[in-house]
Amino acid sequence: MNKVKSIGNVKWEKQDIINSLDEFLELYDSRPIKDNSGGMKSPHLFAVWFMAKQINPELIVESGVWKGQSTWLLEQACPNAKLVSIDINLKNREYFSKKAEYSDRDFSEQDWKNLPENSLVFFDDHQNAYKRLQQCKWFGFRHVIFEDNYPPAKGDCYSLK
Repeated sequence: MNKVKSIGNVKWEKQDIINSLDEFLELYDSRPIKDNSGGMKSPHLFAVWFMAKQINPELIVESGVWKGQSTWLLEQACPNAKLVSIDINLKNREYFSKKAEYSDRDFSEQDWKNLPENSLVFFDDHQNAYKRLQQCKWFGFRHVIFEDNYPPAKGDCYSLK
């Protein structure tokens, strides 16, 4: 029951993660939102930033914007990627990207034709993770990061373990 299941292969090693910490800490000090209550804190921000940099996608889809900290972070990680930021309520934003294309239509309602092969989806939208994985497969996304991951019988949606 408590076994970790690996799916796919990553192209980085533990030392790559360690070597990136100083760069991230410098970046983290310049974050636009100092109080990100209700959103990601430094450990999750580091993980998302590191993985996005390693994948280096042409397209990043962010589902769940909240205040905009992850939008800013993804821009820093992959400055050349096209960024689509989705939230059904965009009124909470404190950081407004000039680069991102914003939408208030759910991820499942978007037109994802002609995806670049290395597109990345980042979910922090408190939706059923299994259903989101099905949608990603149908649309052709291969790289997916989930931020919401709750202990059993906790949280507001089904999450992966």
